[in-house]
Amino acid sequence: MEAIIFKGFLLGWLISNFEPLQELLSKIKNKISDKYFIVFYLKTSVSCHKCLSFWSTLIMSGNIWLAASASIIAFTFEQLINKLNR
Repeated sequence: MEAIIFKGFLLGWLISNFEPLQELLSKIKNKISDKYFIVFYLKTSVSCHKCLSFWSTLIMSGNIWLAASASIIAFTFEQLINKLNR
């Protein structure tokens, strides 16, 4: 079970920090954001490490408690990184 939490955390981090994907989504968002609000939500959710950790763990495990745990780990990781960057 704990391996699924870690895998969800890492998958969320990979997708949210994968530059080619983020650049592509930014270009798409800039071109058609006036027409489709769903593009804005897609870009926002794919760039959030906490959200991606939650959803990827939920999809892999089907357990909402494990997904919430992965999201909390991502939140803690983000807070630690922010403190190191100050």
